[in-house]
Amino acid sequence: MNNSMPQKGVITTVRGNTAQVLVPLINFETGFAESCKNLAPEMEGHECVVVFINGDLNQPVIMGVILDG
Repeated sequence: MNNSMPQKGVITTVRGNTAQVLVPLINFETGFAESCKNLAPEMEGHECVVVFINGDLNQPVIMGVILDG
């Protein structure tokens, strides 16, 4: 996996405006990631687009949520 490219993931846990994301391609769950979009607990289970700052898996940022995913 190229960590410098956006990845598709699934929101597993929402806490405030942060969430944990499971990236199925590598079977990896992030720590709590900041989000560019306001999050709500109802978004758990939705697909999202996540990027990793400088390719670092410890620095995830949720760029958007795919509401029909």
